Parts: sequence; C-alpha cells; structure tokens
Amino acid sequence: MKKLVGAIALFGVVSFAADITGTVTAPTAKPMPAGAQMAKADPNCPKDKAPNQAVQVEAAKLQNAFVWVKSPAAAGAAPAASATLDQKGCVYAPHVVGVVVGQGLKILNSDKTMHNVNAKSAKGQGFNAGMVGGAAPIEKKFTKPEFIKFKCDVHGWMNSVVGVFENSFFAVTGKDGKFTITGVPAGEHTVGIWHEKLGEKEAKVTVTDKGAVNFAL
Repeated sequence: MKKLVGAIALFGVVSFAADITGTVTAPTAKPMPAGAQMAKADPNCPKDKAPNQAVQVEAAKLQNAFVWVKSPAAAGAAPAASATLDQKGCVYAPHVVGVVVGQGLKILNSDKTMHNVNAKSAKGQGFNAGMVGGAAPIEKKFTKPEFIKFKCDVHGWMNSVVGVFENSFFAVTGKDGKFTITGVPAGEHTVGIWHEKLGEKEAKVTVTDKGAVNFAL
C-alpha cells in the first residue's frame, strides 16, 4: 500500500497515514428469506417480494457491516457534503449509511406513495416524520456517535441503519465482505466492527504504511 504524507508539523516532523483494509466473514450466517409481494400491501410498490436486507452474506462474506477506528478516539471535521438515504422502490437505499457527527443526512422519498421515517435512537436523537411522495427532503444532523435504526411504519419490511461516528475513519463492507478505511494516522488502533444482527467485535491493528485486519462473526 502506498504510504501517504498526512501532515508536516512546524519542526519538520512528518506524520504518516495509511489505509486499514480487511474482510468481514460470517461463516455460519445465512441470508434471511424475502417476504410477501410488496404490491399486495401497497399497489404503488413493486411487485417484487419484500427484501430482508438484515443479513446479506455470500460465500461467508458479510455485507453491510460497519468497521471503524474506535481508539485512539479523535474528533474530525464533518464533511461538507451530506450523506443520502433514499426511499426508493419501497426499500431504504442504501440499507446502511455512515455519517460523521455534525454531517448532514438528507432523507428522500423517491416513491409515489407515503412513507413514515421512524428513527430509533438510544441517545435522544430519534424522530418520526411522514413523507408523502415527492416531499421535500428531510435534513438531519446528529451530535452523538451511535447506531440509529430506521424503519417505516407504513411498510413494515422497510428498515435501515445509520451509523454516526466521531470522525471519517470508518467504512461499510461490500458484497465481498471487504472494507478500506483511508488516511488512518500511524500508530496502534482499536478497530471495531458492528452488524445489526450479528453483534460487535474489535481487534488491534498497528498502522505503519498499511494495516490489515480480518473479522469473523
């Protein structure tokens, strides 16, 4: 992995940063079955079966797990651009999304039907708002790190998770279970993984010019 120069201090001290990469596996997990046809509950929804996106795993590779640098904890400037959570085809898209404390989250309704955005927070950051088709986006910012579970009370199969982090040193695993956290400062770090159904783990990783860590849930 190519070594990157992160910053140069006043007295010529160079601080290096690099990527942490790895793969998250869930050897015993199985995909959850789809539900009934969505259009039977709402004719404005697709005729597909309601997807159950809570556990998406293929060849033991786990998708949609959050991986982040837990310590040393360091606050970071919130990105200027907002993250987006859409309601499209009567599902949340993406199923999971991460934001930094203070970063905007733009919630859309791209469907022709009404949705209800019910965000469940353990730290008092929740809200509940209806959105008719074509409604103006809802803009939210969160001030405390946590995992917030979203659901639609109108369409019971719709759910999503928003991870709120102290800084941008986080990633979400792809279909192949892989992740990359970029620009992590050199040193020893505790890396955490969290999945909505399979729980949480952590590991130590030392970042020099690169770091690698693999998790099995």
